Amino acid sequence: MPTDPACEASYALSAPSPLEHLMSTPYGPQGPQQPLPPLGGHRPGPAPYPQQYAPQGPYQGPPQGPPPGFYATQPAHGYPPPPAAEPRNGLGLAAIICALVAVPCAWVPILFFVGGPLAIVAIALGAAGQARVSRGRATNGRMTAFAILLGIFALLGAFNNARTILTYTDSVKDSQQQMMDCVNKATSPDEIAACAP
Repeated sequence: MPTDPACEASYALSAPSPLEHLMSTPYGPQGPQQPLPPLGGHRPGPAPYPQQYAPQGPYQGPPQGPPPGFYATQPAHGYPPPPAAEPRNGLGLAAIICALVAVPCAWVPILFFVGGPLAIVAIALGAAGQARVSRGRATNGRMTAFAILLGIFALLGAFNNARTILTYTDSVKDSQQQMMDCVNKATSPDEIAACAP
């Protein structure tokens, strides 16, 4: 079917481009608009601001914070504000319990091996509790500080008792060794009797 080139050219000039058609339809991407002026014509400037959006003078900067009472009167999206978190004082409580058990055990000569490890645990738990207090998650700062001090006192007592017992066992071992040497060197019953302390 033959076509006339002059007819095709007139149709191409009279038909709007797809973009012009989209912008000129009442339901385009930005809602109802005025039709576009013909090509090469003068476009009108922007419409003046309505009175409510008119510039108000020099720029004053962004607002300084929310309006007064904003947070107190308006919960976020209809939900009540979250309850305040309860303090987590468990580490401080465990530290003071370990320290109170460690002090008497550390200063009793036979139980120093129980008091020493308990004192170390009390110091570690007290330090962890102090870290929670400094982050605001716990409220028992005095208790954890007292637990650390008691733990240090118990640890010193455990070291002292361990040193005392080790010194005593070394002295007993030395005296037994001296007695055995004396008995081995003795040649008569009187010399053996003299070796006894």
